Amino acid sequence: MPPSAGATVEKREFLGHPVGLYVLFFTEMWERFSYYGMRAILILYMVQYLAWSDSRAGGIYGDYTGLVYITPLLGGFLADRYLGMRRAILIGALIMAAGQGMLAFHAWPSAAGGSGAGVAPLYLGLLLLIAGNGFFKPNISTLVGQLYEPGDARRDAAFTIFYMGINIGAFLAPLVCGTLAQSENFGWHWGFGAACLGMFLGFLIFAWGQRFLGDRGHAPAPIQQREATSTSSESLPPMGMAEKMRLAWIGVVGAAVTLGFAYWSWNGSHSAVDAVRAMIWPGTVFVVIGMYVFMLGRCTRDEIGRVSVIFALGTFVMIFWAAYEQAGSSLTLFAERATRLEIFGFSFVSSNFQALPALLVILFAPVFSALWTALALKGKDPSTPVKMALGLLFNAAGFLVMVQAALLAADGQRVSPLWLSACYLLQVMGELCLSPIGLSMVTRLAPARYGAMLMGVWFLANAFAGKLAGLAGSLYESLETPTLFGGTAGILIGFGLLLLLCAPWLKRKMAS
Repeated sequence: MPPSAGATVEKREFLGHPVGLYVLFFTEMWERFSYYGMRAILILYMVQYLAWSDSRAGGIYGDYTGLVYITPLLGGFLADRYLGMRRAILIGALIMAAGQGMLAFHAWPSAAGGSGAGVAPLYLGLLLLIAGNGFFKPNISTLVGQLYEPGDARRDAAFTIFYMGINIGAFLAPLVCGTLAQSENFGWHWGFGAACLGMFLGFLIFAWGQRFLGDRGHAPAPIQQREATSTSSESLPPMGMAEKMRLAWIGVVGAAVTLGFAYWSWNGSHSAVDAVRAMIWPGTVFVVIGMYVFMLGRCTRDEIGRVSVIFALGTFVMIFWAAYEQAGSSLTLFAERATRLEIFGFSFVSSNFQALPALLVILFAPVFSALWTALALKGKDPSTPVKMALGLLFNAAGFLVMVQAALLAADGQRVSPLWLSACYLLQVMGELCLSPIGLSMVTRLAPARYGAMLMGVWFLANAFAGKLAGLAGSLYESLETPTLFGGTAGILIGFGLLLLLCAPWLKRKMAS
């Protein structure tokens, strides 16, 4: 979303960056504390406290972690068109705090020693978190980029700082929420309650710190006025009949396929919930196709080339996160059932493992930042697609480590926690090749008037990844773990090599 006429960026700075960056840093830190605290215990809560099967719990985990990244598409659209980023962030934060509170209520022990609230509060809490994240996630990331004028060399460094906030929250969350939830002295409701408190703190920080954002993030001007003052190098004609017909056909075919999936699922289980869940993913695919066709008619030739890069790289990023997000599904189950939960005489709970990737990001982010800077000074800095391909290959190496760990655990013996630690180290090296530059890339390539909406498209990669990670967790019982981890590694290697082959073409499109 471009600023309105006369908009200014807040000039006050701290350590070379606008003060508003640090407001967004701490807001995001507490939101990620809330998200990762809840994610660290969700599948364990379902299989241990609610005594659900791995298959059922993995399915719910996949639907949640997928849907939580689908709704940013709608939240970004509403912010770009109507609400503005600030209002969307505040709405999203309050809704998510309510969702965490609902999960804490569901986990509150009854007199019989279990949850006496039925399953409805659990589903309602998850739905509130999904909806709230849609308003919050794309807009706060886009707002970081809008703190800097076009061409400002500090933009990538700003996203590195912002990314550190994400990982500080992600590091603290499993230690606090996981320990409280799995402690005999507290319980699951304490874990979810701590996540609720973290989200509310994020809301308060953003509400107080808006003054440092200058004119960025306010409700947009009317659509017609913004299109009339567009800075695009080519005038954009109204959508023609042919474009409308293409969109209509996509809608008709998408609806037919989606309803077909719903009927097939309902016919197998006679469950309305299963039917609705079956509609989500094919429906989302056709929404993405429709969005791309829409932008073909609303963007200039150069713009659509850069938009195509966002869509193309999103596919590879989906594969990366589908493996990485198994930290909350199959890798958590491996930690709980096949890993020694003590080292050097110190005992811990299985959910604490999820703090390790964030800690490693905090430790190694400066190293990778310095590496990219040194390579750039020598004219050898890899392109964004090449860095992302390296990320996929590092992730694959982590799962190859887990193949060996799973083979050692096949006889029922628990393995050293160093195996999972080595896996997470390699995954984090891949993450630092892929994730921080991805956020910066979207804010750089996306047409400003579609900035938050295309950030929502970028997060769709995480949506499908979350669903696939949940599927991996649901297969934990039925599929041997060496096969599960080895198959994941093979897929990552294949897509990593494919991206290396596509890198020259993508680099040319990014420069168009």
